Amino acid sequence: MKKRQLLVLAALFASVLTVKAQSWKPFRQGLIYAYQPSSAEAGSDAHTFRVDSAYVTTTGDSVFTFNRMMRRAPGGYEGTFYKSHNNLFGARLQWRPGTFEYQLLVTADPTAGQSATALLLRPCVAVGTTWMASQSPLVTATLSSRGLQSFGSPAVADTLATITLSNGQVVRLSRRYGLVSATELVYPYSGASKEYVQAALPAPLLESAYSPLKIFDMQPGDELGYVQEPFSYGSLVCSRTYKLRQIKTRQQTADSLIYTYQEQSRTQTYNVPGCGFPAGSSMTNVAKARLAISLRTGQTKQFSVVFGALPMLSGEYRVASATGNDPRLVVGTGLVNQTLGGCMGSSRNVGYQLMYPYTYNNTPGLYWRGLDAMTIGQSFSPELGLGDLVTAETSLRYYTRTRGGVTSTCGTRSDFATLLPARPAQSAPGFQAFPNPVTETMWLQLEAPAQPGTSIVVQDAIGRLVWRAAVPAGQTSVPVSLRNQPAGIYLVQLQTTEGAARTVRVQKLP
Repeated sequence: MKKRQLLVLAALFASVLTVKAQSWKPFRQGLIYAYQPSSAEAGSDAHTFRVDSAYVTTTGDSVFTFNRMMRRAPGGYEGTFYKSHNNLFGARLQWRPGTFEYQLLVTADPTAGQSATALLLRPCVAVGTTWMASQSPLVTATLSSRGLQSFGSPAVADTLATITLSNGQVVRLSRRYGLVSATELVYPYSGASKEYVQAALPAPLLESAYSPLKIFDMQPGDELGYVQEPFSYGSLVCSRTYKLRQIKTRQQTADSLIYTYQEQSRTQTYNVPGCGFPAGSSMTNVAKARLAISLRTGQTKQFSVVFGALPMLSGEYRVASATGNDPRLVVGTGLVNQTLGGCMGSSRNVGYQLMYPYTYNNTPGLYWRGLDAMTIGQSFSPELGLGDLVTAETSLRYYTRTRGGVTSTCGTRSDFATLLPARPAQSAPGFQAFPNPVTETMWLQLEAPAQPGTSIVVQDAIGRLVWRAAVPAGQTSVPVSLRNQPAGIYLVQLQTTEGAARTVRVQKLP
C-alpha cells in the first residue's frame, strides 16, 4: 500500500514539474497562434502560425521549429512573393530544459538581405535585471515588470512579464498563453518593424478558427445554392451554372466529420458574341455524394487537388502541381476580414490563393498571383460554418438552415427553383421526451412508427455530438440515457433519411 502511495505521489510530482516547465514558454506544440498589428483595427487580418517540428541538440537544448511561409519580395517586386522561413518572431525557439530562458532564433534570409540573429528572453529573473539579449546587433534587455494583468479579446487575466529592449521595443510574455506581443523579427530591430499582438488565444485545431467543426457546421435539411460564372473578357457572361445542394445526414466519429448530400445543377448559356455558345439550358441528374473531413488534421479529399489544403495557416504553402522545375503553389492567406455582400455580411474568413512561378528582372524563385483571369482562390468562414463560400469562379449565393427550431435564409431560392425537390416540411414524426427535466434516462415517445433509416441525435447546447443511435423500423418508444453527461441543456433530434428533423430541448439535472 505504501509503495502504491509513493508511486501516486511521484506521478503527481512529475505532473507538477511538467506544468511548471510549460509555464512561460513563448510557443507550445499543438497550438495555433494568431497575431495582428497593434495599430490595426480590431478584427483586421491576422497572421497565424504554429510549431511544426521539434528536436534536441547535442547539448540537450530543445528546439521548436515554426512552419515556413511566403513573404512579399523586397526591392520593388510588386505583387511577387518568395519562399521563406517564418521569421515573424524568429524561425525557431530554443530552450534549455529546467530553465526559464528562451531564445527566438532568426534564420538568415539572403533574399531580404537579413542575417541570422537571436533574441534571449528571461521572464523569471528579478524585476529590474538587465542582460545581453542579442550580440548582432548589440541589444540589451531589462525585465521591466512582472504581475497579474488582463489582456486579449475576450479578456483573460494572467501573470505577464514585460521585457524592454535597449532599442525601445517591448516584449510581453504570459505565463500560460505564451508570447502576447512583440515586434516582428523578420527585419530585426529596425524602426520600420511592426508590433504584433495576439488576435486570439492560442488554441488546438478543434478550438481554433481552422476547426472543421466550425468551418463545416451543416445539419440535415440545410440547403446551399452556388452560382458559377466562368471568366470572360467581355462585359457579358457566357454562361451561368446554378447548383443546389441538400444536406441529408451528418455523422461525427472520434476522428471524422462525415456528411451525405444530394445536389443538382442547371447551366444557362447565352448567345453572346465571342463565347461560341448558343442560347440554351441543360440540367444534370440528381447526384448523391459524401463529404468527409478529418478532425485530427482538417484535411478533406472532397475538394480539388489544388485546394485540398485545409487547414494551412497564413503564408503557408504546398505544391499544387508537379509540372516543370518550379511548380505552382497553394498559399494560405490565413484569417482575413472579407465582405461577401448581401446577407453573408462581413466575417473573418480562412482563405487560400494559387501562385505561379515568376521571374522579375532576371531574379528567379519568385511567385505571383497571376493576371485577374488566373487569380484562383478559395475561402471558408468559421462564423457561417457552411463549407467553402468561394472556390475560383463558384460562390455561395443562397442558403437556408435551421438551428434550435429557428430557420434562417440568405438569398432567394428562385434561381434554384427547378433543382431538387423542396425540403419536406415537418415530415419527420413528432415525439415527446419524458421526464423533462431528466436526471438519468428519458424516453422518447414517437407519434408514428419509425420509418427505416430513422435515427436519434443528441447534442449539447453548443452543438457537439453527445449520442447517436438508429431507431428500429416500426418502433414508437426509445430510451435515451444521459447518466454520464454533465447538467445542462441538450437538443434531442429525430432524423429521417430524407433529411427531415424534429428537435426537442431537454434539461439534464445534476
